[in-house]
Amino acid sequence: MPTDEPTATSRRDLLKLIGLTAGSAALYQAMTSLGYAAESGYKGPIKLEGDPKGASVLILGAGLAGMVAALELRQAGYKVKVLEFNNRAGGRNWSLRGGDTYTELGGATQHCRFDAGLYVNPGPWRIPHHHQHLLHYCRELDVKAFGVNAVVMPPGYASGPHYHERQEELYLVHRGEIEFTFGDKDAVVLGPGGLARVDPATVRRVRNTSDSEEAVYLCVGGAGGYVGRDGRTVGEEAPR
Repeated sequence: MPTDEPTATSRRDLLKLIGLTAGSAALYQAMTSLGYAAESGYKGPIKLEGDPKGASVLILGAGLAGMVAALELRQAGYKVKVLEFNNRAGGRNWSLRGGDTYTELGGATQHCRFDAGLYVNPGPWRIPHHHQHLLHYCRELDVKAFGVNAVVMPPGYASGPHYHERQEELYLVHRGEIEFTFGDKDAVVLGPGGLARVDPATVRRVRNTSDSEEAVYLCVGGAGGYVGRDGRTVGEEAPR
C-alpha cells in the first residue's frame, strides 16, 4: 500500500550520496564533522610504566593495532605472542603482487599476474596527513610513504605561484590539458599521461587550458618519504 511516510536514510547511504555528489574531499569533511575521521590525538611515543617481571601477553590479531601493541609491549620488557587467523599479518592492510593467489569469501579464486614490481592494495591505500600516530611508526620502522593528491581543476582555473621546503613533486595529467610553468622557463602544456617532475625550491604555476572542461592531475610528493605539508606561496613565511 502506498505511504507518504518518509524513508529513513542510513549513515552509510548518506555518506555515499555525499561522495557521489560532491566528491571525496566533501565526503572526508563530512566524515570528520560526524566524528568518523577525527584528527589524531597523538602526543608523542607511548610510555609504558611499571615492571613486567616476566609477564606474558597474548595478542589476538596481527592487524595494525595488534602489531603496534606487540611492538610497544616487547620494548617494555613483556613476553609477547601474537595469534592471527590468516596466513599473513596486516589485517585489512595488505598488498597483492604478481604470483599471489587469493580466495574470496564466496569461494572465487583470483590469480594475480602483474608484471614484476607492480601490486595493488585491496585494503586502505592512503594515510591521512593528520594520522600522526601511524606516521610515527612509519618513521620508526623506515616505511617509505609519499603524499598523493588527485586534483580537479575547474575550467580556466590557474594556481598561484608556490614552492616547497623539502618535498619533490611528480605531476601526472589524468584528464584534459594542463599548462605547467616552472621557474622562469617557458610554459609546457601536457595532456593525459603527461609527466613533469619539479624540485622543491622551484616556483611552479599550474593552469587548466580549457575554458569549458575540468582537468584532473595526480601529484605525488615526498623526499625519501612523506614530509608533511611544507608548501608555501610566494611571499609566505609559514608553511601551509
